[in-house]
Amino acid sequence: MGSYDAVPVPSVGPSDALRLIRARFPELSKQFGDPDNIDPETPEPYYSYGLLVKEVLKREDEAPLIQRVIDFINELALSRESLLEDLVGVELLEGLAQDRKMAATLYPRIVPAAQKTLKLIEQETYGRTN
Repeated sequence: MGSYDAVPVPSVGPSDALRLIRARFPELSKQFGDPDNIDPETPEPYYSYGLLVKEVLKREDEAPLIQRVIDFINELALSRESLLEDLVGVELLEGLAQDRKMAATLYPRIVPAAQKTLKLIEQETYGRTN
């Protein structure tokens, strides 16, 4: 193998992203798409990750759930997988940041890469400057 030969690296696909969210939040898994039978009419995994956001915003006073979501955000943000990183910004952080209090709760507890994304979302999507 030459020094410039590429080694194929497995990439996370929609089914993998659905398996991940179902594994991390098994009590909510019935709400999420089926990783083995993705509905072509549903924009998965974005739809399922959006459902997680809705559930978290309804249960924002449940500290253990919030901590699990923070851990999940950090895991995805550090994954180096483009789909998972996109899900962090497009679905999780953007959706959760609609609630200013939630954004303030998340910010000091998420990894720097996610903090940067959250700050950008707050400024550009929600017009917040502080």
